[in-house]
Amino acid sequence: MKKLLLSSVVVVLLSTTGAFAQVWGGGVKVGSNFSSVSGLPAIKQEMGVTAGVFAVRDINCWFSVQQELMYSQQGFRQHIGNSVYRVEMDYINMPVLAKFYTIGGLNMQVGAQFGYLIHAKELGHQTYGGLWEINKFNADMLLGIAYDFNCGLIIEGRYALGLKDFHLANTPEMRNATFQLTAGWRF
Repeated sequence: MKKLLLSSVVVVLLSTTGAFAQVWGGGVKVGSNFSSVSGLPAIKQEMGVTAGVFAVRDINCWFSVQQELMYSQQGFRQHIGNSVYRVEMDYINMPVLAKFYTIGGLNMQVGAQFGYLIHAKELGHQTYGGLWEINKFNADMLLGIAYDFNCGLIIEGRYALGLKDFHLANTPEMRNATFQLTAGWRF
């Protein structure tokens, strides 16, 4: 975790030095989340929305740094016998990504995401001790692939793997796991 955080800080610092020819851009994006949690049996994905804004700085023709501010609906379902336990969690996430361009607008993404829980709700039986025990802060590692079209359209797929346990009770370790599909427009 410390190495990932340090790497993200170094990438951001390098992008602000002015030693390269920089081109700034920004835009909006919206899409779907397919989220679940690791560490529990019989988990099913929960679908939600994600939407927000981004700023991107092109360092050269093959490397960019992108920072985002995103609203994200996440959660999971657990089937135990005939009952279903659901948790819905709404986050404000701040991803920081390094984008490596390969062919045309095709790019691979790697980075970190830091989130703050703004709302949570449990539905069904309360096996895990209540929402007052959910950690408000979240950290994820991001891996993704995207295509940036010349017209400004961006299509993106990304996987966010939780780096820290989000539930503070005496339960198995639970980490968020989210797959995102988004479309955006760069101005």
